[in-house]
Amino acid sequence: MKNLLIGILLVLSCALNAQTVTTNVWYNTSTEGGGGNPEIISQGTFEASSDWNTTPAWTISDEKANYSDADYGSLYQDHGDMLETMTVSTTYVLSFDIVSTGTLRLRIQNSTGSTTYREYENFATGSYEREFTTASDESTFGLRFFASTSGDAGSIDNVSLKEQ
Repeated sequence: MKNLLIGILLVLSCALNAQTVTTNVWYNTSTEGGGGNPEIISQGTFEASSDWNTTPAWTISDEKANYSDADYGSLYQDHGDMLETMTVSTTYVLSFDIVSTGTLRLRIQNSTGSTTYREYENFATGSYEREFTTASDESTFGLRFFASTSGDAGSIDNVSLKEQ
């Protein structure tokens, strides 16, 4: 708000003095989870697969991650491959798109699968946002999508993780 007021005062001052001043004033107007916080996930649009790990049921191609439904499977990003550090007792906002015709049945966990952030849920084609809070004694971070064969084959894209 302070930056917005400074920006307005600059515009008024310039108008009164008949001068042109260019300035960049940045402020967060987002009402979506994560707002202006930095992105944590690397390669969330899957242009490259170098920061993601997969089990055989998952592949990364055509700028999305694809689940075959052949077996249970994991798509995950280790903490060391992330752009930012996750911390204990912190709420995060995870958003992603299901870009397939099937319904993926996913559980959201830390990268090793030792902590479940969100239990199984069915995701049809669409955009999703889910919150979770890391435990106060969490020692392993990262993000894992664990897919169940009780869902369908499908694809995920535009994965984003930000601190709330």
